[in-house]
Amino acid sequence: MLGKRRHHHAPKRERVHQLRRQARTVGVHPCHRREAHSRTTYHPIASRQSKRRTNAHRRKAPPPFFLLPSPLFPTPELKCRTPQSNGNEGRYFVPNNITTASRFLSFISLNWPLASSTALATIASVYDIDPLITASHPKYDTDGLHPPYATSVSGAAVSWQQAAYNLYGETTFVCPAYWLADAYTAKNKKAWRYQVSTPNAFHGVDIGFLTGDPVTATSTSGPVGEEFRRGFQEVWGRFIVNGDPTLSVVGAGAGSGVAAAAEGRWRAWGEGPGGGRDMLNLNVTQGTAGRADWSVVDALAWEGGRGKRCAFWAGLGVN
Repeated sequence: MLGKRRHHHAPKRERVHQLRRQARTVGVHPCHRREAHSRTTYHPIASRQSKRRTNAHRRKAPPPFFLLPSPLFPTPELKCRTPQSNGNEGRYFVPNNITTASRFLSFISLNWPLASSTALATIASVYDIDPLITASHPKYDTDGLHPPYATSVSGAAVSWQQAAYNLYGETTFVCPAYWLADAYTAKNKKAWRYQVSTPNAFHGVDIGFLTGDPVTATSTSGPVGEEFRRGFQEVWGRFIVNGDPTLSVVGAGAGSGVAAAAEGRWRAWGEGPGGGRDMLNLNVTQGTAGRADWSVVDALAWEGGRGKRCAFWAGLGVN
């Protein structure tokens, strides 16, 4: 009687284990938890060889260390982040006919249809405008540090129209960036916060600064010089490579328009004096071909107390 044919899989199995060990020892981005990386589970589809093989057709299985995103097979957890926003995020998402307080209240009701009358009145009170800012007030971009603030004035609109732009921008883009930075400061994680404040800094304008040629690229945001573009691209490049977006002192020395982003000046979120929230304000100096004029500001006091308004929304969501 012939015995069953034995399959000798030991060499293949050892090779699979060897490849998995190699995958675990490759370089890991500084923002990845190494302990999570070592526990990464590999998708069975990637390491399973076909059971049906013929001499005419043999399918090669993907490498056993090939990762497929799936809730069941987690990827390494990031522990640093750079939440960002632009100066006037709400411009493209709000109707352009909000000229009175009643229309502003209707806009709030449209966006929060389930809010109580008390909640709507509170929102209107928090975003009330300076009574001196009328529809005839000049349009200009604010500096974020002194009144009037972007709550009622910008280069795109004034009065109730700008109040609506600002409200939508804060609730949809800006405050979530604050909350995300808060979340990443917990459990030994880090975040660096910045805002692009160039003229007409509407939603998405920063993409051109990041992806365009730093010398020849044009911008819908007005003159933005090469130093600004190179500095901005280097911020992202250093974050991707090192897990820290701050620039070297050599590249952002004294007299440079991007010096505020240098190591030791732009601190991680929550690492300022008394746990302060530093934010890098990426602006340009008008009249000088868009020369970079970056500064580190208090994110909570920015634009007349943005930190308090974001805290108000967080509390409203809980209640």
